[in-house]
Amino acid sequence: MFKILVAFALICTCFTVHAERIKEIIVEMDTTGKVITYGSAVRFKFYIVTKRKRKEVTWNRVDKLISFTSMNPECSAQNGIIYFPIKTSNKSLSGCQVKVNSYNPETKCDYTFDIKMNFREAISASFEGNQGLPGTNGSNGGTPILFRNGKDGDMGGNGGDGFPGKNITVKIKKELDEALQKEIFYLYVIEETTGQQYIYHCPYPAKGVTISSQGGQGGSGGSGGSGSNGKDAKEDKSAGNGGNGGNGGNGGKGGPGGKITVIVHTNASEIMGYLNIISSGGAGGIAGRGGSAGNGGSGGGSQGSPGRSGNAGEPGEQGPAFELRVEEF
Repeated sequence: MFKILVAFALICTCFTVHAERIKEIIVEMDTTGKVITYGSAVRFKFYIVTKRKRKEVTWNRVDKLISFTSMNPECSAQNGIIYFPIKTSNKSLSGCQVKVNSYNPETKCDYTFDIKMNFREAISASFEGNQGLPGTNGSNGGTPILFRNGKDGDMGGNGGDGFPGKNITVKIKKELDEALQKEIFYLYVIEETTGQQYIYHCPYPAKGVTISSQGGQGGSGGSGGSGSNGKDAKEDKSAGNGGNGGNGGNGGKGGPGGKITVIVHTNASEIMGYLNIISSGGAGGIAGRGGSAGNGGSGGGSQGSPGRSGNAGEPGEQGPAFELRVEEF
């Protein structure tokens, strides 16, 4: 115990000395030419500077030395990466400010980064249904106690059906963007069940605008459990046969597509040629695998039979025909 405590103390001392030798932590971000839009992740580089050298390090070498903070609550800062939201209800979201500071006043590190979203790729407003729950895996056959033969594995459970795509109303209008200082397209997506509104900036519609409400994929079938091994021959007792593998569960059915209504303002009618509206049913769930057979005991035992794989789930039904119209609002 004494040796462990001494070793731990030495490790802590070494780290402290090393931290004290750090004169500066340099943080760099390169977004030149990169697409920054909904769901983007922006990575940073970190360099430790001592008297003798500058060395690039991974985030886990500096996470206890500096604070790395997103000043926009919608953008999360994790492990030296800034994540932009996939969708937002904030119309003014156009970027994120990041502050990086050293916990140690003797170590130089004071940065402010302004990350601007440029939306230079296709816009995808996706409101698909949730995936069905996976089937439970079958338990493996246990060790036989009273009998010579191995026990069969249990069957895998069936996957749950996928959930329906969300019913949504999408309003598209051209409005002034304060950050870009020009008129761009805005997509206002209202989820009918909750009444929640989400907003998408779309300055480059020619890149493509996809509005989708697909059904969720069916849940995967659970795997069958493995059969256990038979007992070996012993004195006047014959060898046991291996247990059979359990059959895999069936995949769940895909959920049906949702209902989509798109209303385009008269000042935004040119966007209609770039719209791609999808309300297909979700894919069927993956079939569960059959469990492996148990081996026969040595001395003449037969191997069990492997379990059969389940059936893949059926795809969900196509959603109602979408409605697309142009009108003032």
